Amino acid sequence: MKKKVFIGIDVSKKTFDAVVYNEKGVKTCESRHDKFFNDEEGFASFLSWAVSDMHVRRSSVVVGMEDTGIYSYDLRVFLEAEGVDYCCFNALRIGLDMGRVRGKDDRTDAWRIARYTYQNRDTLRFSKLSCATVHKLKELSSERARLVRQLAMNKAFVTDRKERKPTPQTERAKRLIMQLKGLIAEVEAEMKSVLEQDAEVMHNYGLLNSIKGVGPVNATAVIVSTDNFKAFNNARQYACYVGIAPFPHSSGTSVRGKTRVSKFANADIKAVLSQAAKSAVVYNPELRYYFERKMAEGKHYGCVLNAVKFKLVSRMLAVVRNNREYVADHCQYERLMSETRKTATDDINPS
Repeated sequence: MKKKVFIGIDVSKKTFDAVVYNEKGVKTCESRHDKFFNDEEGFASFLSWAVSDMHVRRSSVVVGMEDTGIYSYDLRVFLEAEGVDYCCFNALRIGLDMGRVRGKDDRTDAWRIARYTYQNRDTLRFSKLSCATVHKLKELSSERARLVRQLAMNKAFVTDRKERKPTPQTERAKRLIMQLKGLIAEVEAEMKSVLEQDAEVMHNYGLLNSIKGVGPVNATAVIVSTDNFKAFNNARQYACYVGIAPFPHSSGTSVRGKTRVSKFANADIKAVLSQAAKSAVVYNPELRYYFERKMAEGKHYGCVLNAVKFKLVSRMLAVVRNNREYVADHCQYERLMSETRKTATDDINPS
């Protein structure tokens, strides 16, 4: 990678600190540092400080920062518009790299991010913002999830007091439930409108819904988490991201743990896939047969459901890659069912 200037940025709500990493590993207090306002004027000052003042080309500069959501969004838009390469890192990823540290301040954090960017310079993958449609769907999905949590909480409150005499609190909760249902319907209608305005995203949305078990909420969540299937190369990468890929747990000759999934994953998407898998084993004949067969073999429920999730993920990425709707193999299903019935008959009437 032909980058000469590695800058770390620690973003906060109103300001951000920037530090230029010195290849000799100079201490933070001796590194080139400045603080800027987190607005358009501050972005312009930062660009002048990072490029003009050091007399370097923009193509030789790379900026590293933590993904802080809305706080870093405007800065990312500015950097992309100005043609400056940048990388957004997961905060946990940087934290694990730093290990245990003494003390904390914005300047030091920016230096640590700059150092992390420099140390990983050979494997950096520059970040890009999602398209406007995916970004809007992400915001609407978060809003819907927040409303659904509030709805569930109020429903539980009313259910717990179902056998008791009505009180003003329960009546207000009932009215709030009706309001939340209306708001959720409003958000879902807006999500549908956003989908219909983007032909490419809407096309992939339709492909996903052709799979039995995958509904509108599941399809939207997968489109958002995969950046419309641009963020992952294959199903195994995405399975690892959502926490359904198994990993071995062994060391030497004494540690021989069971293969299991990692908790370092997107738990929200994993929960959505769990609902899709539960629906699939009811309405999808192929997956229902697979689920029942594995359960009959004595497999653990969670293990089998996790396998169903991976099958759904594989099918979702396959229909998009092949650009055609999913077609169930009914012949194979009938053959499997015939073999199952034959086996059951042989067990009842052995020769």
